Amino acid sequence: MERSLYVIDSSVIIDYKQTRTEVLGLIAAHLGKVVILPPILDEVDDFGKDDCNRLGLEIVTPSLEEYAEAAIHKEPGLSAEDYLCLVVSERLAATCLTNDGALHKACRRRKIQCMCGLRPMLHLTEMKILSPREALRTAQAIHANNTYITDLVIEDFRRELNRIIAPKGEVAGRKTRKTTDKPGR
Repeated sequence: MERSLYVIDSSVIIDYKQTRTEVLGLIAAHLGKVVILPPILDEVDDFGKDDCNRLGLEIVTPSLEEYAEAAIHKEPGLSAEDYLCLVVSERLAATCLTNDGALHKACRRRKIQCMCGLRPMLHLTEMKILSPREALRTAQAIHANNTYITDLVIEDFRRELNRIIAPKGEVAGRKTRKTTDKPGR
């Protein structure tokens, strides 16, 4: 898998901070460079520069022009911090990693690559860095803490996990029966 560049917003950091912080480090180590902006870092309680360094997240300061643009933006539903994620993702040709619905919509409107916060765990599972059981448990823990990660989101996540692991006979936390090709069975 080709390494990517991600700009991460506070919703994803908070979700993993509350459940399994080391997943952020796995994303940075195995999927690509993860950039966090100082205003985003300021939004997350008890998570700072030392945490970023330990996990391999790179703190990148937006340009003065990007700060100015964010201060006067007119994107509906976006905070100035969300807008900074949008414009920095655009400038760096990076994937915006967010669970914020309004930020997803704004990225789609501007044709900026966007990914929900659970999706990197699917890639880590494909790479055998994270077990399907660990990925599902982490997603369920995020769901328990974040009302925006709905039952439907978790079911979709489980379905995607099952697609990844189906040839191996394991179903996200359960084993399936293997069938035989023998006639009469």
